Amino acid sequence: GWSENGVPKLETVRRLNLDAILNLES
Repeated sequence: GWSENGVPKLETVRRLNLDAILNLES
């Protein structure tokens, strides 16, 4: 989820990055 100040949590960023990488590879 998102933190209170509107900055995405590290785990969310990692998940988004993984999704982006998978999309590029596929």
